[in-house]
Order: sequence, then C-alpha cells, then structure tokens
Amino acid sequence: MALGPFSVTYMRSQFADYSEILYLDSFGIFLPRPRLEKDLFSFVKPFPWEVWTGLLVLLGLSVCLGVFMKWFTNALNLPGTGSDLVFRPNWLFKALLLKPFNPEPSLLKSRVMVGTWLVTSLILCTAYQGVLTSMLAAPSVNIPVNSLEDLVSYRRIPYAYEYGTALHQLFMVATSGTFKTVHDNAFQVTSLFEERERIKEERFALLCDFFSMKKVRNKEVWDIYIKN
Repeated sequence: MALGPFSVTYMRSQFADYSEILYLDSFGIFLPRPRLEKDLFSFVKPFPWEVWTGLLVLLGLSVCLGVFMKWFTNALNLPGTGSDLVFRPNWLFKALLLKPFNPEPSLLKSRVMVGTWLVTSLILCTAYQGVLTSMLAAPSVNIPVNSLEDLVSYRRIPYAYEYGTALHQLFMVATSGTFKTVHDNAFQVTSLFEERERIKEERFALLCDFFSMKKVRNKEVWDIYIKN
C-alpha cells in the first residue's frame, strides 16, 4: 500500500491497480511574472488608433479645403487675391503643435480655420498630457497568457511539462489541435520543485498541478503567478 500524489496514466494502469481516487487536482500554467517591456511606440498609446487616424484624415481634409479656398479666392478675384496669407499648410501644423504664427492669417475665413484647429489642438494636448502622465506614474503590465491557447500562440515564452504525469499522457496521445502543438514544441522536466530555480533564471512556463505550484510558492518568495 502506498499513499501520495500519483498520476494515473493509461500506461501505469496496465501494471498496477489503483484504488479509489481521494482527490483529483487540477492543472494550470506556472508562469514568470511579466516585466515592463520597452516600447518605442509608447508615445502614441495615450490615444487609440481610431483617434490618430481621424486626426490625420481631418488634417488632410483641412489642407484640401485650404487649397480650394485659395484657388477660389484667386479665381473670383476676391479680397486677398494673389496673397500668400490666404492659406498656408504649415499653419495647421503650427496650430496642432500650439506654435506661434509668423506671418498670421489675414482673412477672416483663414482665421476661422486656424482658430478651429487651435481649439482642437488645445483639447487634444490637454487630454494627451493627462493620459501620458498617468501611464508614466502607474504603468500597466499586460499579461499575455490567459489560457493554454494563448501560451502556444504567444511564442515568446518557452514552456514545458512534467514527465510521467497525466498531462504527459494527454499531450502524448494527442493527434491534432493545441495539445498536439504543445507536445511538439514543449520540453520535459522532472518536477516543478527540482526546476524552481531554473524557471526563475531561464523564465519559462511549466504546465503542472496546483498542489505542486502551491508547495513551491510557500517554500520561498516567488516572482511568479499562476494561471488556470
């Protein structure tokens, strides 16, 4: 008679008869805690891409409207005909960056367009600075793995599973799908407890039972999190 955590697999059941299972533990993913990664495009994250796209579209439409306004003024010999102060594309960019104008628009319609962009830029800059300040003060860390499918598709974290366990049997007999992918790409380890230091150093994920995870976490302070 023996008492302990045993993985009941098909191969083992051919050589030994197991008694009634008292407790069946679930399995999860033991992962290194995500770190704050450097992002060269973090300066555009205060606004979603829809805002940036809409801003570029409106900027392009305003340039087209300004060019048409200048052509229309010259065609009908309206006040300002032949003047360079009817419309200048750099006025919009200076308004967007809240920069001074030199020379200033002389016509009313030009001033209305530039003034509209100044108000829009003031609102956008205030919102941008507020969101960017909050992101720098309390940066958020994205958790890339929430399931086994996420772990397989992420491809930036190597993963392993314990040899001789029920998971090993499950992945070994799989012929397609996510389990087959895990079996083809994962490597095997002896046990979580023996590989605990290696997990921290090499930063890989391990598929194992929750009992082993809790045992290791209670042993020492870990920079690790558990995902179902």
